[in-house]
Amino acid sequence: MLPDQGTLESGLTMIARCKQETGDIWHAHFGTAAIAAYFFAKENRLSDLTLRSLTDQCEAMINKHLWTPAILKANGCAVRQAEAAIRLNSLSAFTTI
Repeated sequence: MLPDQGTLESGLTMIARCKQETGDIWHAHFGTAAIAAYFFAKENRLSDLTLRSLTDQCEAMINKHLWTPAILKANGCAVRQAEAAIRLNSLSAFTTI
């Protein structure tokens, strides 16, 4: 069982729109949590029960805090592009000059 790509889309949407929708960046941490849950589920061998529990909790958080529908597809950004960009940026944070 794989994680729902909608979780990644919703997380990115939360980060991208939080300042505009709330006037602050505080809600961005909910988007970050959704993205982290997506990659945690994707890159680990979780039991179906664990994945279902993670998904249920993540969906509850998204339903509570996402005020705008996910916008990746509407803006022409594929999930694979988003994944690659996140991985690239997160890896660059660990490199030293």
